[in-house]
Amino acid sequence: MYKGKYSKNICAFLQASQRADGSWGNMLNSALALLTLRNFGIENNDALTWMRAHLEDAYKPWPFCKDPTIHGKAYTAGSAALTAAVCAAALEPLHISKKVTRSYNSSLVPAIISTVPPIFQKQAQEVSARYLETSAGYACTQIAHDTYKALGQPKAISEAVLSELAKAQGLGWLAYSLFDEVIDEKHVEMVPLAQCLYRYMLAIFQTYGSRGFNAEASEIYTQMDSAQQWELMHCTMPQKQLPDFQAYDVLAEKSAGYMLGPLALLYHLGFEAQSKEIIQTKRFFHNFLIAKQLGDDMHDWSEDLKAKRLNSVSAWLLDRTQNHLEELFWDQGVSVFLIIIRKHIHAAESALRLNSAITKPSHLKKHVDYLKNMCEITTRERQKAKDFLSHYKRK
Repeated sequence: MYKGKYSKNICAFLQASQRADGSWGNMLNSALALLTLRNFGIENNDALTWMRAHLEDAYKPWPFCKDPTIHGKAYTAGSAALTAAVCAAALEPLHISKKVTRSYNSSLVPAIISTVPPIFQKQAQEVSARYLETSAGYACTQIAHDTYKALGQPKAISEAVLSELAKAQGLGWLAYSLFDEVIDEKHVEMVPLAQCLYRYMLAIFQTYGSRGFNAEASEIYTQMDSAQQWELMHCTMPQKQLPDFQAYDVLAEKSAGYMLGPLALLYHLGFEAQSKEIIQTKRFFHNFLIAKQLGDDMHDWSEDLKAKRLNSVSAWLLDRTQNHLEELFWDQGVSVFLIIIRKHIHAAESALRLNSAITKPSHLKKHVDYLKNMCEITTRERQKAKDFLSHYKRK
């Protein structure tokens, strides 16, 4: 087993390229990544959870290697037996029973499941494993608490209030993820649960929000609904024309529920709608969410395109060519989108500095730092990809 000088680089690359749902795109890639991390002494609860929820895919012939391109057509090779063997190794019972490094939202999940009516609870348990018991789900549920810590705790807020805001964030995160499934994968059976989760989220925010917050939240709900409808209308192939992502504001609007907990907290503490503190908090999250979603789109554009879904990156690529998209992505696209992401990271950091209510910015800056690290890793990977493509052309 390799334990050489590049061990840290390998781990950092794998952790940065892991998707929000805990996977690396498919069962084979996820199993290989999990085994690699395990070789370096790192367990990954997100990946284990995702793989356990997708066992039916452990017997599919996922691509293992790329064969030579023939007449401009790319070929891949794989086998069901190979996928099954690798997945079996990754999910070997000894490792499943071992204590993993971290369990995300272990106390919050039961609280959320008990909130919904009994008829939904089994389904809620399953989707919680996919979306809530992950690092991305944890970040969303903890964002109000992180905001409170960033404020330097100017007034005492009870743990009960923070717990309710975390629950509301969790309900919203699950509803958002399920609505995505409905749009992207036509899982219409998820609609009743998604609506139920959304309704309970609204009830919590209405309980703890002031009049000013409720008006603010109403605008955010409208933004989210409109952005989701826009995506449904313009990002499902085929389309007569490519979607215009409107300076990428629509990416933040679709995910704007992420900031509901922090805003509810600020209004609860007495900040007014037009105060600089509220304005800069919204500015921080608006730019953070654009950068975050662009990063996700950079990782997912190829898979989304295969599933006949357009995202911000694939739309940019297709606007320039219909062929050799992978080459264009690494040659130009990565650089273009990293510039945009870094611009929004800079704007988010600026909003933190200008927010006089934030006395301990590190609690929110850590969310931005993750994106900055992703940019650095992607920059290095771009150079490797360009070197490979250049060598391949010479051949």
